[in-house]
Amino acid sequence: MKTMKRKFFALLFGVLGVAAIGASNLSYAQTLPGAGQQQQQVQTDFSEEELKTFIQANKSVVEVQQQAEQKMIQVIEEENMDINRFNEIATAQQDPNQEADATADEMATFNQAAQKVMEVQRETQSEIAEAIESEGMQFNEYRQIMMAYQSSPEVQEKITKLVQEDQNKDQSQN
Repeated sequence: MKTMKRKFFALLFGVLGVAAIGASNLSYAQTLPGAGQQQQQVQTDFSEEELKTFIQANKSVVEVQQQAEQKMIQVIEEENMDINRFNEIATAQQDPNQEADATADEMATFNQAAQKVMEVQRETQSEIAEAIESEGMQFNEYRQIMMAYQSSPEVQEKITKLVQEDQNKDQSQN
């Protein structure tokens, strides 16, 4: 069930422009209007301090996303819909070659739950922007580093190294 929930939330966050990506023990989140659009040139020359701020901001973003996941589960369950079934219907709606085989009642329940989920997602997007800014980073800078992380193995390696150093420091202090 946990795998289905993760798949469900990846779908939902992806549809709304809030996608979760994993790298070792890390989760990185992005809120990019038009996230699927190609950028011509991605900046990759970030300072170590900028990358450290990005990592801290991302920790806050992940917390916001986790809270949003719980809210979305609650909203769906309040509509008396199974999360797995909600996911099946949502996936079918994203794929024109797939049919949901949903009854009219199921579709009505799905649509009601989906509207409420979209409201949670709108709230989450603004909470994510606030979380990023509260860590001392501008949203656009966070977005630039996220795009670089997604497209540049060099930036991925730098961020992974900084996170590992931070984790090692935390472990040695405990």
